[in-house]
Amino acid sequence: MSDQSVGIIMAVIVFIISIIILCGKGKYLIAGFNTASARERKEYNNVRLKTVVGLGMMIISILLFVVSFLTLPPYLINLIVSLILAVLFGMVILANTICKNK
Repeated sequence: MSDQSVGIIMAVIVFIISIIILCGKGKYLIAGFNTASARERKEYNNVRLKTVVGLGMMIISILLFVVSFLTLPPYLINLIVSLILAVLFGMVILANTICKNK
């Protein structure tokens, strides 16, 4: 398998998982949510949490598609990797701020 096909497979998997989460069927796919106690789960707004994680994963899958299909110079690949890390960081921040019930 070439590097391009591995990247495409990863992007498709992340895209499918994001669709499942956005449709409301993938709460168990959110890391740490299914292992949290019932009391801890009640602290979060499930709809907002699924939206934040689903959209974040959708953005990551799009960035992975871009890296897989285009021949990019190394500095742009580094930029896209940095954007993926920024999206992940943003997902964690949003999950612990706007997704919490007040």
